[in-house]
Amino acid sequence: MQVISIMNMKYLLILLLLINLTSCSTEEYKESLDSERFYGKEITLKSDIIAHGITLSTNYSGDVDYVVLMPEPGFNGPEVKFRKLIRSGVDFIITGKYFKKSMFGYDYYFLVTSRNEIGINNWKIFIKYEKNRENKNLGLDISTYKENKNQYN
Repeated sequence: MQVISIMNMKYLLILLLLINLTSCSTEEYKESLDSERFYGKEITLKSDIIAHGITLSTNYSGDVDYVVLMPEPGFNGPEVKFRKLIRSGVDFIITGKYFKKSMFGYDYYFLVTSRNEIGINNWKIFIKYEKNRENKNLGLDISTYKENKNQYN
C-alpha cells in the first residue's frame, strides 16, 4: 500500500514541476482591442514596487525586451535581466492594454509610460491588473496603485 502512495507522490511532483515550468513562459504580450477607454488615465504608486527587466531570448542571453512592475517580493528566474526598486509617488500614464496566455487562462496588463525619469523609460513597461475588476481602481491592486482622475489624452 505504501508503494502505491509513493508512486502517486512521484507523479504528483513531476506534474507540479511541469506546471511550474510552463507558467514561466516568455510569451509576448498581445494588444487588446478595447484599449481606448483607458488611454491617458493616470496611475500613481502608493507603495514601492520592483521593476523586472525581462528578455524574450530563448537562451536568456538577449537584451531586455520589456519591464514588468510588481509589488515586492516580485519574482526571479533566468528571464529576469535586472530588478530595480521603484519608490512610491511615481506617476504612470496608460498607453495601451495587453494580455498574454497563462496557465489558467489569460493575464491582463496595462502598457504605461512614466511621467518621471526612473531609469526604465527606454523599455515597454507593463502593470498587471484584474480584468473582472476594471471598474474599481482600473482593476489595479488598491494597496499599490491609485487611479488619478487626471487624463492626458
